[in-house]
Amino acid sequence: MNQLDRKYADKRWRPRAMVRRAAVPPIVLGLALVVLTACGLINSAPTLGSQTTFAPETEAVLTCSAECANRSQCGDTVEQGTVVMGSGGGPATRFHELLFPAEARVTINGSDVRTLEPLIGGEQFDLMFYYVTVVDSGKSGWIAGWCVAAP
Repeated sequence: MNQLDRKYADKRWRPRAMVRRAAVPPIVLGLALVVLTACGLINSAPTLGSQTTFAPETEAVLTCSAECANRSQCGDTVEQGTVVMGSGGGPATRFHELLFPAEARVTINGSDVRTLEPLIGGEQFDLMFYYVTVVDSGKSGWIAGWCVAAP
């Protein structure tokens, strides 16, 4: 017991400096957490085109998501900033000839599922590709579903 505790041990009141209060009541913190989660501000990973199927004429956004970057489908350039790689000739994950700005709004024109086989081990898997048109520029091409997100 410290000196102040001994001094006020027999009294029913204590100076305000001795009363410990939470800076923010726990109920307020709990409500704030619920609201932020409901609004999608916490852990709000976008829905990618590899996880769902976007219908034709749907608006979407090109994104350099972690999965897109891990699969080498996007990156940074000096001239254009962050870009998503695409193909004009059909769905592809290599030998891209088109660069689209990341975060560009696009219209989904069509989709195609392709079975991919990893170059180094692993099992085959299906991936959705989307034929998109950039809303601002009119540029079109095929983009891997990892790089297309719901707006």
